[in-house]
Parts: sequence; C-alpha cells; structure tokens
Amino acid sequence: STRSVTRTKDRRLPVLLASVAVLTVAGAVIFGVIRAKPLAHSVTASSSGATTGRRLPKHSASPASLDLYEKGRTSLGTPSAEGITKAAAFFQAAIDRDSLYAEAWAGLADSHSSRGVGNYTSVPPRAEFQRARIAATRALALDSTLSEAHASLALVQMMYDYDWKGAGESLDRAQSYDPGYETT
Repeated sequence: STRSVTRTKDRRLPVLLASVAVLTVAGAVIFGVIRAKPLAHSVTASSSGATTGRRLPKHSASPASLDLYEKGRTSLGTPSAEGITKAAAFFQAAIDRDSLYAEAWAGLADSHSSRGVGNYTSVPPRAEFQRARIAATRALALDSTLSEAHASLALVQMMYDYDWKGAGESLDRAQSYDPGYETT
C-alpha cells in the first residue's frame, strides 16, 4: 500500500516538471510577443506625409498622447525595472491626456504584467496582474478589435489565472484582428 502511494507520487513528478517547463516557455513566448509587437508593426503617415513610427489609434489621439505612447513602448522594450517603471508612467500620462486611447491602456496593462511576472522587479504579483487585467479590459471596452489588448489579457489569463483555454482564445482573437501579430 505504501509502495503504491510512493509509485503514484513518483509518476506525477515528471508530469509536474514537464507542465512547469511548458508553462514557463509559453509564458516567455507570450511575454516576448507582447513586448516586441507594437513597435515593430507601427508605421503611419505624419501630417507632412512622412512615414513615422507612430501607431494611430482608431479614434483621434493628440500628437502629445501618441508621443507618450511611443515613449512608453520604447521604455517597455528596455529589460529593466527602470524601463518598466518609465513605461507605466508614459502610458499613464497618455491616458491622463486622452482617456479613450485604447492602445495606451493596453500598454499600461503590459507594464503591470511585466512587473507581475517579476523578471525585472520584485513586487507582489497579484496586485500587478489585477491592475493589468483592469487596464486590458478597459482597452478592450474602448476597442474590442485591438490585438495588443487581447494579447495583454492573454498574458494575465495565462500567468495569473492559469486559464490556458481563455489565454488561447484571447491570442486567437489578437491574431484574427491582426494576422501578423505573433510573427512581427
């Protein structure tokens, strides 16, 4: 009887270790996609007709809000606690100027998720992931077709809720609204 309990526990260990490895890799992939995507795919024309790195929101954001958003994405791409903190401040400043700027809300969600993951900062993850969910949900309320907001929500679902099905559905939505989202 004791042997069967020990054998059962011995059989579960490899499965548990494999599950942890898969979750870690999946989280790293989603985290990388979220952090890298917006700058790589953001090209629009300025008022003078020149191409810029700015991603225009679906509603009319001010040039100052767009600039703050760009600075936030650039800072978020800096793998450090300082970069993440600066990014959150830039996104919040863009939101303070334009509370309907869905992309800035998604950026704020990504900043909080970055802090929650804990790779660069040492903070309790629960509050950060809750803030990330609120910001991603706000972004989706403003623009339900915003790929980066669906990807932001997917990270919360995966890393905090352990809702793999929900995370997969959110990533599928992100890719359906922007088919190149995961590959750029």
